[in-house]
Amino acid sequence: MNILGLCVERVQQTNNDSYVMMKMDTLGTNILTFDNILDTQDCTAAVAAQGLMHVLTLAGAGVLSVHQRLSYGPIDVRLAPNVG
Repeated sequence: MNILGLCVERVQQTNNDSYVMMKMDTLGTNILTFDNILDTQDCTAAVAAQGLMHVLTLAGAGVLSVHQRLSYGPIDVRLAPNVG
């Protein structure tokens, strides 16, 4: 499975059923945490690390905006202002 391709496809969709928009609507927020995107409790450390790498890659490409307030704290993820 190409996780990066899947994430890019889901994030770059501009209609209302895009994955990130759907998650935001479901949770009633415009900010998701990394744990909302990838259920880190039910995956291996390797899968979580790959998912984080892809989120950070998308952030570097300007698709996502990420912020972590505390070391080892939750990672906030939102669509970058120019997306969606």
